[in-house]
Amino acid sequence: MRHMTDEAAAPAAPRLMRRLLLVALLSLLPVALLGLHDAWRLRQREADDARAGLGRALELLGGEQARVLDGVRDVLSTLRQAGPVRGGDPGACQELMGRLRAEYPAHLEAYALDPSGRVRCSTEARAVGLDLSDRPHVRAALAGVPFTLGHAVASRATGRRVL
Repeated sequence: MRHMTDEAAAPAAPRLMRRLLLVALLSLLPVALLGLHDAWRLRQREADDARAGLGRALELLGGEQARVLDGVRDVLSTLRQAGPVRGGDPGACQELMGRLRAEYPAHLEAYALDPSGRVRCSTEARAVGLDLSDRPHVRAALAGVPFTLGHAVASRATGRRVL
């Protein structure tokens, strides 16, 4: 009979091992779920921090853009009042624009236009004589808008992107 009991006990051992393994796995489930939850919260926090950082960067960029725009407006306002630009002498105007070219960033070109929208003088000498009357910011200026900002376009004189 003892021999039977050992044989009967043999199949019970794997069942007991499976049950113990199941209990161990079930006891680890809350730890795994807590780890997943913490990882998800950390990812959310990092995403929130990234959004906040991006918001701060955009605010700084907006402020810097406003300062640059104010500077451009001041330069153009001063240039508009300069005698060679206001006067009718294209040579004197072009001489002034040539001297200013070295001071301006490459993406900024300044033009003095006649009433029809043709370039009288410019910081980019190749632009003299070009008709720009079809550009929206030029039409606005010709219509009397005191200051208008165009957008980045390809310069007809150089092909570069300019403001």
